Amino acid sequence: MLQNRLRLAVFFGLLATIALGLLLVPMGVWQALMARLSGSSAQQAVSGLDAQTPATTPRTPGVTPLVFALRLKEGDKAPPFSLKDTYGKTVRLENLMHDMPIVIEFGSRSCDPCMGQVEPMNEVARRFQGKARFVFIYSREAHPDPARVSQSEDDEHFPDEPARAARMRHRQEAAQAFCNAASRDWLVLVDEVAEKSAYHAYVQGLGNPLFVIGRDGRIVLAMEWTNAEELEAFLKKLLASPG
Repeated sequence: MLQNRLRLAVFFGLLATIALGLLLVPMGVWQALMARLSGSSAQQAVSGLDAQTPATTPRTPGVTPLVFALRLKEGDKAPPFSLKDTYGKTVRLENLMHDMPIVIEFGSRSCDPCMGQVEPMNEVARRFQGKARFVFIYSREAHPDPARVSQSEDDEHFPDEPARAARMRHRQEAAQAFCNAASRDWLVLVDEVAEKSAYHAYVQGLGNPLFVIGRDGRIVLAMEWTNAEELEAFLKKLLASPG
């Protein structure tokens, strides 16, 4: 009798264990399945959000990219020009070509980088007096209005000759005022407008470029933005080299 009871107890214990296992296994599978489905749904939601949100490049509000490039590079022949100085006298590039290099800077009073380099450039002009000729060509205003909006190429085209003459008068006056900042070592010239300008022949866009023309009339240095320190280092090497 006792043996039968023990056998029944063992039998029912095994049944209980099997039943419990059969109950727990589906629950674990169900939990794993739900977790996987939840993760997949979340990933799909994120992917869908990424697909709906276009990739954008951060940009500074209110700033329009400015196209700027030099038309000339080292080794190119310097384009000739014929411009008037602040006294109305005509000056030609070929008349400046002698036995020393020519430094030509383009700029205006409304160009902040240009005005920031005035004193350093004056110092360079003083140090190389008699060794290099320094020419400042007063060109189109970088910021002609209080809104500080840069000009485009279209701003150099005029409906008639009186409008063009008025622009030239204003530029002449601005160049004369610039002479108060520039040292006497500089020859200040007044650039023409539109396609007749020297700036148009040397540069595309707006900026404060600088060129050094060698004794052979070719460009030996072309800088998109004037830098007095770099110019001085270059002139020292140039003047120290034979020929």
